[in-house]
Amino acid sequence: MELSGRVAGRFDIQSEAGSGGMGTVYRAWDWNTNAVVALKVLHAEASNQLERFERETKLLAGLNHPAIVRFVGQGQLADGRPYLAMEWLEGESLSERLDRELLTIGEALSMAARVADALGAAHARGIVHRDLKPGNILLVDRQLERIKLLDFGIASARGSERDLTDTRTVLGTPGYMAPEQIQSSKHAGPAADVFALGCVVFKCLTGHVPYEGRNTLDLIVNMMSRPPLSIVSLRNDATRPLEDLLSVMLDRDPLRRPADGAALAALIGETVAARAQGQTDSHRPPSLQAEDDEATRIVDGEG
Repeated sequence: MELSGRVAGRFDIQSEAGSGGMGTVYRAWDWNTNAVVALKVLHAEASNQLERFERETKLLAGLNHPAIVRFVGQGQLADGRPYLAMEWLEGESLSERLDRELLTIGEALSMAARVADALGAAHARGIVHRDLKPGNILLVDRQLERIKLLDFGIASARGSERDLTDTRTVLGTPGYMAPEQIQSSKHAGPAADVFALGCVVFKCLTGHVPYEGRNTLDLIVNMMSRPPLSIVSLRNDATRPLEDLLSVMLDRDPLRRPADGAALAALIGETVAARAQGQTDSHRPPSLQAEDDEATRIVDGEG
């Protein structure tokens, strides 16, 4: 049922922004906050998705970080359908950006530092995203310096009464799921998000995910039996610090990866510093040195 006029006594519907299998998102004016919001309404026929919708609402309500989409409100429409109101964001997804062009190493590390910091805030509250990919990273106003992490619909939360899955079910996106998540989404911890971000960085730099296959099964077999694609074979400007960073993020063993987003953010900072030092010693061109100075500024918390 399409919405129009004022709904829930609070939101003036302006336009439909998009629709999927789970629900429809509307651009609306919120009279409680006097701001434009994204109003996500569950489809009536998607009642089997209610638990996932309510989970996303609950998790977003407990998160407050500048790089995570901001929760505004929740409730039910007159017909009983639940809604979730979030801040309205203009821009493009990282996936759309990569369709046009790859990122420089400095841009990729700056982006990764911001995402790692956001993940660190979620992990500190016991929340694992479980579906980190370029399509769930929004570039506000199409700026890499202003990212927002979206879609906590299949996230897991420590201490929740029940998960969306049993031990045999797999949730996530092939190409970005860690080995332990492929084996069982229920047991994917913060290190699974670290692995996924490693895949995102690799994609940003090469246009490929580190493990590929002719189909999903082939991809999974390759992940479990072969090393990932080599960054140095795909980028001639890749340095040893970057190679080492990706190697540890993409380690098959979650215990050998950074434990969570906060630990990863610190490691990215060390990588940026090592790259900057190496490039300074080898007299890098000013344009590339500026790129690394920007990455250093971001991971030092000045962005």
